[in-house]
Amino acid sequence: MTAAAPDIRAQGRDKALESVKGLTVQLIDRTRAADTPDSQIWAGVQALTDALRRFALAETETRADEKVESPPLASLRPGQAETTDLAAEPGPEVAVAEVPREWFNSKITEAQTGVNAARSAVERGASRSEIAKALETVQTALSVVNRPPAP
Repeated sequence: MTAAAPDIRAQGRDKALESVKGLTVQLIDRTRAADTPDSQIWAGVQALTDALRRFALAETETRADEKVESPPLASLRPGQAETTDLAAEPGPEVAVAEVPREWFNSKITEAQTGVNAARSAVERGASRSEIAKALETVQTALSVVNRPPAP
């Protein structure tokens, strides 16, 4: 493995997130368009569900495989882990590889909850605005996945 390989892998992780974000925006636009057939919205929700699931799984596996952990802060007691304030305001954008695990998991869970709400809304024949609102929840969560609070 060359020294550039981790950078290429990190860029791939960032591109994967951007891809899921882009798919979400496209689906919101299609949902709001009056001429989009319901079948296309259903297919879009399924595609977003799959893309988000694949991204989350790949990132979780990558994080599990990473051998190097960041050094613990000097102020922590032995065995105490650094925590991320999940209610804090998002900070500046960073590479996906630099996002703390707790923050990543929290925001991906929010996005998955939104996708599930959108799928449920489509299944029960809800209004387009309700489906779009659920998808906006996904968009909001994904927009801050790589913006953890500043330390």
